[in-house]
Amino acid sequence: MASSTQKNTDSIIGFFVGFLLATSFAHCSLALETENSTEFRPAKELLMLRRTRALLKKINKPSLKTIQSPDGDIIDCVPSHLQPAFDHPKLRGKKPLNPTERPEGNNGSVLEGMSKSLQLWRDSGEFCPEESVPIRRTTENDLLRVSALGRFGRKPTRRVRRDSSGTGHEHAVGYVSGDKYYGAKASLNVWAPKVTAPSEFTLSQIWVISGPFSADLNTIEAGWQVNPELYGDSLPRFFTYWTSDAYQETGCYNLFCSGFVQTNNKFAIGATISPNSEYNGRQFDVTLLIWKDPKNGHWWLEYGSGLILGYWPSFLFNHLTEYASMIQFGGEIVNSRPSGVHTSTEMGSGHFANKGFRRAAYFRNLQVVDWDNNLIPLSNLHLFADHSSCYGIKGGVNEVWGNYFYYGGPGRCGFEYIVQLPGRIIRGEVEKNKMGRSRLSWIRFSRTLACLQIVLGFFVILASLASLHRFYSTGLLDPSHNFLTIEQSYADFDLKSLSDRFDEVLTRLSDLQDKLESTIDSINKNKSYTGQIVPKSEFKRFLEEEVVQPLYSAHIALRLIRIPQPDSNSEPGSPIEDPLINFFTVEETRKYITSKRNRDGKVSIYGSNKTYNTIGHACVLMRKELEQYMDYDVGSYCKDDWNLAQKLILGGCDPLPRRRCLTRASRVYQKPLPINESLWQLPDDRNVRWNNYRCRNFKCLERKNPQKGFTMCSGCFEMLKEKVKWVTNSSLADFLIADVLSVKPGEIRIGVDVSIGTGSFAARMREWNVTIISTALNIGAPFSETIALRGLIPLYVSLSQRLPFFDNTMDLIHTTVFFDGWVDLQLLDFVLFDWDRVLRPGGLLWIDRFFCSRKDLDDYMYMFLQFRYRKHKWVVTFKSKEEVYLSALLEKPPRSL
Repeated sequence: MASSTQKNTDSIIGFFVGFLLATSFAHCSLALETENSTEFRPAKELLMLRRTRALLKKINKPSLKTIQSPDGDIIDCVPSHLQPAFDHPKLRGKKPLNPTERPEGNNGSVLEGMSKSLQLWRDSGEFCPEESVPIRRTTENDLLRVSALGRFGRKPTRRVRRDSSGTGHEHAVGYVSGDKYYGAKASLNVWAPKVTAPSEFTLSQIWVISGPFSADLNTIEAGWQVNPELYGDSLPRFFTYWTSDAYQETGCYNLFCSGFVQTNNKFAIGATISPNSEYNGRQFDVTLLIWKDPKNGHWWLEYGSGLILGYWPSFLFNHLTEYASMIQFGGEIVNSRPSGVHTSTEMGSGHFANKGFRRAAYFRNLQVVDWDNNLIPLSNLHLFADHSSCYGIKGGVNEVWGNYFYYGGPGRCGFEYIVQLPGRIIRGEVEKNKMGRSRLSWIRFSRTLACLQIVLGFFVILASLASLHRFYSTGLLDPSHNFLTIEQSYADFDLKSLSDRFDEVLTRLSDLQDKLESTIDSINKNKSYTGQIVPKSEFKRFLEEEVVQPLYSAHIALRLIRIPQPDSNSEPGSPIEDPLINFFTVEETRKYITSKRNRDGKVSIYGSNKTYNTIGHACVLMRKELEQYMDYDVGSYCKDDWNLAQKLILGGCDPLPRRRCLTRASRVYQKPLPINESLWQLPDDRNVRWNNYRCRNFKCLERKNPQKGFTMCSGCFEMLKEKVKWVTNSSLADFLIADVLSVKPGEIRIGVDVSIGTGSFAARMREWNVTIISTALNIGAPFSETIALRGLIPLYVSLSQRLPFFDNTMDLIHTTVFFDGWVDLQLLDFVLFDWDRVLRPGGLLWIDRFFCSRKDLDDYMYMFLQFRYRKHKWVVTFKSKEEVYLSALLEKPPRSL
């Protein structure tokens, strides 16, 4: 017992002494830091050393062999299954894969005078053993060069924008977008451009991109770069990169994290590339191919002709799991503005694009991979440069290089100036614009922000006073200052929407006020900003995007608010404005839903003095999508957003508002085939806008393609199979057209086909001189366009819309592959009563191979039989053990008043 007590006492004393020593040490360290803030505390230094060694142990894996490179690199031959990628939980215990299928297509060409660049570590002729991969060893010096150890091997966090001029990253690139891409290929020559600041880099690469340029942008990148901070030298090195959250927390260069899986034992990612191109001399280039494996979905990387390096697993991404939405080729630099002026870091060769071959850097033989794993040339390459006076780009097309462009430049776009004022010195830079004139690019703006903050405060007060004045002027407040009740004023007007709109305006102004206050606080707290100056372009961007645009938006929103006023032509108390006028903010929507008075007070042919445009009630629930749809320039071209319109229709926002813009069509639209040829022949691919489909041609829509983008009516784009329908039968549920028409000989002339298809039923009925209108939506494929191009009539309506025909007008209604057991019984009830309304007495309802589960058959049979139609045909057959087909031909009885 005494022994135990003694041990407890000793441990308590030991803990207390240790605590005093640690406290004293920390206090002394703090005093030392206060006295001389430039010295490191021993504890901090030891902690950094421990973290550095722990990270080195994580990155540098046990090796089977070590190779010394002439450039000073050490190459470790690491077993394939121990490389950093296999630290990922989804790869532990597995082995690297092999690609299942390489893209087919044009492989480009090699010009005389150009050779392929290789790697210096291979000069000795040594390679890593089989089932191992060469990895450049990371050293302690590599880690000590970085500003933040936790972000070693990653690009700096930044706000990603398509125009990146405000982020410190500047580009000169060619890109394609607006389609679905499954890879890219290009050849690019290798240079050794100068980098002037340790924190900067210059690179040339291919980007494979998907997702919005925001918090979850997905990219796959590969190329060459000069990055002194990452590698400790100014040599061009091959690199890879990936991110799935816009460079925030995921992704890394090369093999610095669990990401890229290397499969090749003869190529080291991150090693130097040699030799390099020479100005006016021999050119050395590399060919890179990135493609998505059509079977396992991983993104593979190939260097040169057939040297497959490895792959990015598909589970790393959330947008690139299916395809890329943009492919980008070109150069990028980081401009840290050393000494307060634009950097002299070079891009490409360090010379402008107009210098041409052997002087400027280039990309040639640009290609993309399509849905069918074929390499195809680009058709819509766009060229873009953030600062063309610093780094330019110039493109072209020829038979040898295909699509190509030159790019790059020397950086530093102008010359430095220094202005000395009493008590301070202002540095800046004079840049030359495209006309050769000079302009100042630096001005101070902290005082401007303070002024804007004060002005904004006054604006908020004025907005509040203006809103009160508008309420008072409309009579919502009576002269005795008593509020009128809703019943006393405007019972039909949506005052809540009106109130919400005022709250929305004030919230926008408040948010802008907070943003300005936050910006000023950050400037005041950060001493590094003291005396600093900001480029004119950055200040202009700040004003336009962060101040003017929100202010203008609030201003417009305030002006759009409408207060109801009594209508002199209507009964007292009725509002002149429409109830939803303050719910929508886009002016085109507001103009559309507002009633339109007839000219000169005349009565229209409909017997009214005003006309109301209609929208679906669910448009209120889809306000964001509707206002996006209605946000366009009047008289200009509409956006290619038919899929957004269809989303609104399917969501119940139907009918949609009309728009006053010009609809788009295919640029290469061809005249349609003659009617005798068009009925049973697929249309020309060029007559369809394929942008919003997974497929890009009619061949892709064949039944055998599992990624065609739709599942219903899987073979309806194969005309040979469609042509035998309704003229031959394979089961009792298949009715023949001849048999159906014989029930009412000569009486069936017009009808509606409510199905999912390409108009084959209408085409076959046309041969019997019966006109059929086919309903169709473009769910995954161009159904409506196909029907029209076959010379038939498509009706673009959804299931939720009332058929746009008058009562008792149709001879026939046919339906197949439409409801098929999924439809709610009450919804089906509304639809069937609408069909009954349209069908004339004696007309036929043809239910063609409706299928459902056996247990639901009685419910559906009741729905069809409740109208007491005469049965001409009624067949139930098995589709499978649990499902059945129902086919029926029913005649509507006459109904007297």
